[in-house]
Amino acid sequence: KLIHILDHLKSNLISPNEASKHDIKIAQDGVKRSGIELMAQRNLNMAKIRQIWPMLPSYGPDLDDQVEIDAHYSGYLKRQSHDIAAFKKDEGIKIPDKIDYDIFSGLSNEIKSKLKTVRPKTLVIFFRNYVFYTIDL
Repeated sequence: KLIHILDHLKSNLISPNEASKHDIKIAQDGVKRSGIELMAQRNLNMAKIRQIWPMLPSYGPDLDDQVEIDAHYSGYLKRQSHDIAAFKKDEGIKIPDKIDYDIFSGLSNEIKSKLKTVRPKTLVIFFRNYVFYTIDL
């Protein structure tokens, strides 16, 4: 039931002009937004959303509450997914074995020394060690 409502909210789009007719203020950029996007950006509840799309299925207040929670956190989950993808990309970036840490002017001599000892194999391991050592100082 939850997926059914969420699918409806994702597939129903509204323009900024149409949203303003329902007293919903969003950027007048011409970009149509889904019901989920509206709820995530504007903290709209399901009662307001049903004024826009009265054909949305209704399965009771508990499910409406869950839809509102899911919509609220959808933006955070999207950003977190992007962060995970960026992390995985960085994880694949290899650091050459013979890298000369002395050429990096932004690193302290102590950190350079520790990195020469650790010799991280990937960019992610480098950042872990760099952050760990800078906090450790």
